Amino acid sequence: MISKENTSCYDTFTEAVAFATGGRITDAPNDTAAAMADPGLTRRINALSQNSSARPTVAEEPNVISIEYEHDKYSGRSYTFMGNGTGCGRDHDITYQVSSLSGVGMNEMISSYIAYDRCFVKHYEHDNFSGKSTDWLFWNLYIEGYMNDRTSSIKWK
Repeated sequence: MISKENTSCYDTFTEAVAFATGGRITDAPNDTAAAMADPGLTRRINALSQNSSARPTVAEEPNVISIEYEHDKYSGRSYTFMGNGTGCGRDHDITYQVSSLSGVGMNEMISSYIAYDRCFVKHYEHDNFSGKSTDWLFWNLYIEGYMNDRTSSIKWK
């Protein structure tokens, strides 16, 4: 479960990425669309946990599991979800989940997203993972159809 108590807001996308990566990436583009179009940034975010298996403190360091956006094509307000450093993709079990987006200010607002650290994301219409849902995907430039601006809970695996 991802804790909502540690939610913070930042004036810039660069500051949000710096915090979410524990200060390991401090030069992300401030424009979210430019940041998502930068394959180098994606590689660096994914590499944080993939290349850190030798570091004994990896589970204590944050890792980015997805960035969710208010509008299509990774634009508008964003929310960066962080994990505990273990990443996803080690098995088919759910690794992280948020049962309600109300506490993070993104309830029924998500139109695009990108996942990191080998995570796949599933968006649910209602709290507690009920109602309609998207497929398990690792990115989506635009959540088309019924689920656009309807996400209320999320799971990562």
